[in-house]
Amino acid sequence: MLQEGDIVLFRSGWLTDWRTIPEFRHEVARNPMIPGLTTPAKVAELLWDSGVAALACDNPTVEVFPFESETDNLHHRLMVNLGMPLGKMFDLDALAAACNDERRYEFFFTSAPLNLPGATGSPANALAIR
Repeated sequence: MLQEGDIVLFRSGWLTDWRTIPEFRHEVARNPMIPGLTTPAKVAELLWDSGVAALACDNPTVEVFPFESETDNLHHRLMVNLGMPLGKMFDLDALAAACNDERRYEFFFTSAPLNLPGATGSPANALAIR
């Protein structure tokens, strides 16, 4: 159950495949198809209505790529319209394995991006404390 202030971490397995399957990297270079979230309006509404503070994932796009629509996407709805931070390329494998082993999926999460005025991105410097 999502609660106000939650940060949602979404693991698609994309980064795992990128790191461990050489053929995968070649295929992505030839035909960039990336799994991710879909139906931007519904996802944005769910996250906003639930009071989610941020969304991070283990892929380079957060949403499915190629995008379903060039004009209606999660980046625009969440970052531009709602001011919700998005994180990409988070290494979630060890955290997912620990959560699965203990059947506990809640933890303290913090992120301290670099203080770069005017920047549009930064390493997340993220930490999950279980």
